[in-house]
Parts: sequence; C-alpha cells; structure tokens
Amino acid sequence: MPAIHVTDRVVVERRDDRYFSFPDVATLADGRVLAAYRTANVHYPPDPRATFIRFRHGSRDGLTWSEPWELAERPTNLERT
Repeated sequence: MPAIHVTDRVVVERRDDRYFSFPDVATLADGRVLAAYRTANVHYPPDPRATFIRFRHGSRDGLTWSEPWELAERPTNLERT
C-alpha cells in the first residue's frame, strides 16, 4: 500500500461559507482512511448550533473520498452565549 506522506496535500472539503479545522486521519483495518474534522460557521467564536464534527472515508491512497457524514444530529437546543 502506498504511504501518504506529510508533504502530500489532499483537499477533502472546501466551501466558502464554512470554516474547517482540527483535522485528523486514521488508517482503518481494510486499508481505507478515515478523516475527522470540525466544521463551523466561522473561525472564532463559532456558533454551537452551526458547529459539528464531520467524517469522510477515503481510498487507500487518499485521493478519492466519500460524501461527508456526521456521527450525531446537530443540536437544536443550544443558546449562543
């Protein structure tokens, strides 16, 4: 299996209306990769109602990615402080 080197850059998701941060990637038992990252409405201070953790599965080489998915529903009962 080819290695993904730190110097390689793969853009998993980009949107002008969202701020993506805190990415992490793990190799799964079947060789695919799993990326997890935070998405928010702005860098700081993000609105908790518009901030969540998103995941994507990637191919073994990290060049193709699934559609994003979230582990839990977005909260609707949070008040911004």
